[in-house]
Formats: sequence, C-alpha cells, structure tokens
Amino acid sequence: MSPSLYASLLSDDPLDALDDAGLFGRDHFVARTIEILGRVRAQSNSSTLSLIGAWGSGKTTVLNALVRHLREPDDAEREALGSAWSVAEFNPWLYSDPASLHAGFFSELRDALPREERWQEARKRLADFGRRLTPLTSVTQLFGFNSKDLVEGALAQLEPSTTAQRRAVEAAMAGVSQPVLMIIDDLDRLSAEELLHVFKLVRLVGRLPNVYYLLSYDEHTIIDLLGKTDLVAADDERRALDYLEKIVQVRLDMPMLREHEVDAIVDAALESVARAHGLEVENKPSLVRRFDSVMSARLRTPRALKRLFGQLDAFLDAVGPEVSFDDFVVMTWFRTVEPGVYGLIQARKGELLGTGGDALRRLAQPKMTNAQMKVEWLRRLKGAQVAEAHQDDVLYLLTSIFPALDGVYGGDDREHGRPGQGGSSDPTPGRISHTDYFDRFFAFGVPSGDIPDTVVHGAARELERAERGSNLSMLEETLHSQPELVLRKLAHLTHSQEIDRGSLIRWLGIQYHSAPLFGLIESRIEGLVAELFADLPTTDAKALAHELSITDSGLNLVGSAQRLLAVQQYGAVRDVERFNAMGDDLAPVAMEHLSRRLCSLVDELDSPLEASIEASRLRWLWRGLDPDAFKRLLAATVESGRWSLVDELAWFVACSIGSDGVFYIGRFSDISAINDVFDREAVMATLAEEIDKAEPWDHSRDVPATPAALRLFTLAALRLAREMERDG
Repeated sequence: MSPSLYASLLSDDPLDALDDAGLFGRDHFVARTIEILGRVRAQSNSSTLSLIGAWGSGKTTVLNALVRHLREPDDAEREALGSAWSVAEFNPWLYSDPASLHAGFFSELRDALPREERWQEARKRLADFGRRLTPLTSVTQLFGFNSKDLVEGALAQLEPSTTAQRRAVEAAMAGVSQPVLMIIDDLDRLSAEELLHVFKLVRLVGRLPNVYYLLSYDEHTIIDLLGKTDLVAADDERRALDYLEKIVQVRLDMPMLREHEVDAIVDAALESVARAHGLEVENKPSLVRRFDSVMSARLRTPRALKRLFGQLDAFLDAVGPEVSFDDFVVMTWFRTVEPGVYGLIQARKGELLGTGGDALRRLAQPKMTNAQMKVEWLRRLKGAQVAEAHQDDVLYLLTSIFPALDGVYGGDDREHGRPGQGGSSDPTPGRISHTDYFDRFFAFGVPSGDIPDTVVHGAARELERAERGSNLSMLEETLHSQPELVLRKLAHLTHSQEIDRGSLIRWLGIQYHSAPLFGLIESRIEGLVAELFADLPTTDAKALAHELSITDSGLNLVGSAQRLLAVQQYGAVRDVERFNAMGDDLAPVAMEHLSRRLCSLVDELDSPLEASIEASRLRWLWRGLDPDAFKRLLAATVESGRWSLVDELAWFVACSIGSDGVFYIGRFSDISAINDVFDREAVMATLAEEIDKAEPWDHSRDVPATPAALRLFTLAALRLAREMERDG
C-alpha cells in the first residue's frame, strides 16, 4: 500500500498524488479525460462536461490529478490537448449566500486567465460583465431557464449595455488562444436553491468562447435536489435527467472499482495494517474468501475502502494481539457497513455463544429446526436495517465467525442446536465465539475484570526466570477475582507455545494450597497440572513430583494429578497412552510419600480425627492407589492401640463442606467407605457393645463434623445398618 494512502486512512480528504490514485485504477481515467478535453476543444469553442460518481468514488482525487496534468502536461498530453489550458477551481459549497457565490464564480474565472498583457482586455471585460450580472443573483424566476433564448431574454431585462458588454467579453475571449477549464466540485453538497443558482451562472457564461466547465457530482443526489424545486416533480427522475442534459453536453462516469482492483487493495491494506501493529494475518486464505464472497461487494469506492481500513487501523492499537485479527476485521466491517448487525450481535451474545440464560426455560421453549431459525435470523437482520438483497450475505458472514450458526445458514430440517452441529466444539481462544474474548471486540481493548493475554505470557516468562514482576502480580491478583478465567488462559498457553512447565507447576502448587476446598478451581488446577506433567520427560516429572510432595497440599496435588492421568480414556489414542504412561510413572512417587506421611500421622496424633483437612484428604488417595496396603496399616494401628477403631471409622464419614468452609454431617453423609477399607463383619463384632448403646441420628439436620459428632454418627449409622441387615 502506498505510504501516503496508509497515512491518510482516517482522513476523508482526497488523495493528492497520482501514484495513490493509481491504486484505484484512476490514472487511466485521468488520461482518457485529457484526451476527451482535447477532442471537445477541437469541436466546440465552449462546452460543459460532468464528472459523475457516487460519494467516495474518488471524484475529487481525479480532479486533483487532472489539474496537475493540465498545468504541467507532458509531451503526449500537450499534443492531446492541442494547446495549454488554464484551470479555474470553483467550489460553490464554500460560499454562504448567492451574492458571495456569484462574486466567487467570476473571481475564479477571471483569475484563471493569464497575467500577460494580451489577456488584460479579456480580464477587464470579464470582471465588468460579472459586476453587471449581479442583479440576476436575486431573480429567482430565472432558476428554471433551460435554453439560450431564455438567457438572452433575461439579459434583455437588464439595462441595454449589459448585452453589449457580453458581446465585448465574447470578442475578447475569442481573441485569446488558451482555453479555460472551470472545475466546479461538490455540487451534490448544495441546497436545491444553491444548485440552481450555479446552473444559472454556468448557462449565463457558458457560451463565452474558450470557457469550458467540468461539473462534479453524484447524480442520484442531484436528481433528488432537483425534485425539491418547481422544475421537477419529486418522483420524476426522467424529467430531472432531461434538465441535466440541457446543462451538460459530455458526461464522464466514474467507473466502480473492479474486483481485481478491490482484491489488490484489500490484500495490500491487510498486510500494511497488520504489519504496522506487529501482527500477522492468521488465516489469510479464509479471510480473503470472506472478502471475495461478501465484504468486497460493499467496498466498491475508495472512500468505502479507506473507511473500513481506517477504522481497523484506528482501533487495532487498543486490542492488538488480544483478539483474532481475522475476526476483528469482520467485526470492523459490520461496524462500518452494517452497524445494526454490530448491535444485534451484542444483543444476541448468549445465543451466539451458546451460553447464558435459564437452561430450564430453554428446555421448555418450543424446539425449532435450522430452517425455522434461518427465517428468524433473516427477520432479525431486517430489523437491524439490512437490505433484503444483503441479508443472505450477512448471515453467511455471521456464520463464518459464529460456528453456532452453521446449521442455521444451511437451513436444513434438523433440530437447531442438536449436539454434533456447529458450535459444539471448543472455540479457539482469541475468536469472538469464545466467551473470554467476545467482549473485547466491543470494548476495543481488554475490559475491566479481564486479563490481557500479553500479561499471561509475560507472567509465564517471569516464572521461568524466577522473577516476580508486574505481570505475575497482575496474574495472581486476577486469579483471586477471576480464577476460572486465569486457569483457562494458562491452559491455552500450554497448548499454544513452549513454556517452562516445571516453573508453572510449582506456581500452581502454591495457588492450589490457597484454593477453596473441593471446588471447581481446585479441580481445574489438578487437571492443568496433570496435562503439564504429561508434557514433561519422565525423569523431570518424577523429580518435580518428589519436590511438591513434601507438603500435604503438594502431595494432594501430585496424587490427584496422578489419578487423573491414570484413568484418562478420552482423546487421541497417542495422547491417552501418553497420559496413562505418566500416571503409571508417578504412582510409585505418590505411594512413597503417602506411606511416609500416613505413618507419620500415626506417630504424631492420638486420633486420625485430629489430622488437618489437607492431611485427612490423603487417605482417599492412598485408598485408591494401594487399598490393600492401606487396610494393613489401619489394622496394625488399631492392634497397636495407637488409634481406636471408632475413630478410624469416623475418619471415613463422607461429609460436605459449607459455604463457610466448615465440614458438616448432613442428610447425604454415610459410612459406605468402610466397606472398601475395613472388614465389615469384624467391625460389627468388635464394636457390638458400643453399637447397642448408640442413639439414633437425625439425618435431616446439618451438624458440624467435630470429632465427638463424627463418633456418634458412626455408631448410629452402624446400628442402623445392623438393624436393616436383620430385617432382611
């Protein structure tokens, strides 16, 4: 992309260099216009041409280039033009009233004449004629004239010397050899009254020898303006065109940008914007297909292209590498071309992401097929002011960034949202279809409560260097408020790039110690650590497991990760085998530390009920790894008199943790675990006397799981179990 074009993406000013105009294929158009001027000059001593094009099609850029070529023509252009040309540039939009517009018109025309002595007579005659015509600026009945006879009639209404002055001007202008081209731009910005006033001036002066006009406007706008006058009915487009034909002899229609030109500009613009922000176009073929199939069709003028890529360039700084570049381009297109859809996407966030809302309510709602949902989405697009001709394209484009709409765009008879259809797979981080990134596309940055991906990456580097910098501090701060978000980002980081997995596991071990017990965060840390262990060489993994297992919290983490690895059954066969193999490798390490820790608890405590929560949790891990060894240890402990059988049984009562962090014996508590660890018949025989004395337990109430309460509950549960066995 031309440097000057990239530097002006946010400006609506016309391009001021031919090389930039060449990007849009306008250099050839300028050359053809010069040839046409030469032919018009050869066939007529005065004429009016029009440059017609939609807003943003590059008319002013073409005019600027044309002026430069007329003032400094090369040999070929000089030959085509037949002689040197003077140029007068007149913009009626700059004048606030008819009188100043009238004065400016003649001033620009006079100043375009050369200053040499032989031009002095023509300059003087033209100035006098302009002053003489001043009364016509207020003669509103002349706004509708459309023939030379009416012009002469208007002049005849003035004092007789005016007609004579016109003839004098004509004679003076006929005697000069250099034609004048008056360029009148921005006619489509005028009011209806101002437009007719300009047309009046062109007609009054239009027959002066060697004076040519080039009017620039959007024809649809001019027709609308003429419909607001007494000349043309509002809905009579043909009448308006007939009126214009009486003013203009030669029309030059700006060509729309051709497909290959748009493609070349889009390709250059994408590369330039991405490079300027240090980004890469992630999936360029896919993005180009979206341009080819939908977006480019709405970008057929230079202004439309500049507007899109200017918006992209302006807002990319705030979000940069934090979102998918491809999706950000598409969303920028929606924001600039279809702003109603941009708002619709925000309003339908939950549906597009498959999140939010009341699940029970959704179940109760009538089911719709994809075909029915397509009708519904087309209705929504209509409500978002999308023209009917564009609705299918817009829905297709929505499908390209929201997989949940795959079936909807296809419009088949399958039930919408059925498992296995689009949207069921996990979205890629960075994409707008990912819940963690959706809001970034509308906040133009990372919203509060979120954490930038660059911070996560920076924290990983700080961990690897054993530094505690700002990134790690921010990561930990966000972990406390948005733990699931941080853990998802870290999980993605482990999949997308090489990081020091050992340092990350150590850090996660510290966070695991302070995580809420038996909660989602704790289980996610366990799952992430299991994946990280699986990526390590066996020797490194074992060494790190030994390192972590010196604390109860670390041993719980290692044991839980080992269990997850050992039982993994889902995924690619090679990944499952890798996970299971690491689980087998870590099992001896976990067992070694579990055995040592359980033995130390027997030596340190008079009762297992005195053990800390972290230490007590280890019993479940050991039971899963080596239940026989665990049984032997517990039996030996009872036989030696270190721990009582009732306390060991009470240690295995299944309790629930409350929101206050306290464990409770409640309606779902039971002693079923003793069947895996103890000899049930031996237990009943040994504790028969105590069981007989046990009071019934009210299972409907929650009681803090104190040692005394656990003992009472255990004996009551054993008594109930014995009675049920006797009854049958």
